[in-house]
Amino acid sequence: MTFEARELSQDSGAPIRYVTFDRAGIIWRYTTAETDQTFQSNLYKAIKGFGHSALEQNSENISMQLTFTLPRDAVVAQAFIRPSGQAPMQVTMWANHRGEADSEALPIWSGVVSSVTFSGSTLQILCSALASAYSREIGAHTQQRACPNMLYGVLCGVVKATHTFDATVTVVSADGFTVTVTDPADLGSTPSRYAGGILTWGARSAEIVSEGAAGVFTLQVPMADLPVGLVIQVTRGCDRKPTTCDTVFSNQARYGGFRMIPLRNIWRRTQ
Repeated sequence: MTFEARELSQDSGAPIRYVTFDRAGIIWRYTTAETDQTFQSNLYKAIKGFGHSALEQNSENISMQLTFTLPRDAVVAQAFIRPSGQAPMQVTMWANHRGEADSEALPIWSGVVSSVTFSGSTLQILCSALASAYSREIGAHTQQRACPNMLYGVLCGVVKATHTFDATVTVVSADGFTVTVTDPADLGSTPSRYAGGILTWGARSAEIVSEGAAGVFTLQVPMADLPVGLVIQVTRGCDRKPTTCDTVFSNQARYGGFRMIPLRNIWRRTQ
């Protein structure tokens, strides 16, 4: 049977989806099938918990947004936790039916990643259709007290390598979310120098959500297989306050916040 015939049939359909995430030529491929699939000579990984929101499509309209759900430790999650500016990530989804030739598959949705949310053990990737993403107005630069610049990005200007240090792993929790390290002299500083920073192990990395005692890091994604005794790299984070920008990074001239904005809005006073 053909793709169209199985789409229109009452009981012959066996839908399968092939999803590609592409950022500047770095590609992650996943399928909704139960096992890994080869499609157009490329391997698409089947992972438990991968799916997407309902796709509404007719002759006139197609869903302007689509949410993909993956496990938090999916490889593509690494693309969303680095502290520097990145190119947009494009998403393409193909549809076919099990047993049909690749030539029967159709591209049914394409867009770009708009936002990501880590929640418990899952990662949700909200994507906007290309027609929607490219029709929006460019937002103006707003004023706020905290610095809006991406740490180590172009507007920030701080050199990442200058604030990246070797550290030795001493303890890894059973779930992989808590890692204890030694070595950098300013571990445990107040305020924390590493909350919001990055822990890097080879090609893998995880955002440091918080730092408890000296060198005890809570990570955004688990690294349960991180070997004790291994030398890794830790990169400082920033709380976007002017004092941190000045004392830690010596970068006050490029601080992007507006420190004199009043904390109280006099136009909303009740008395």
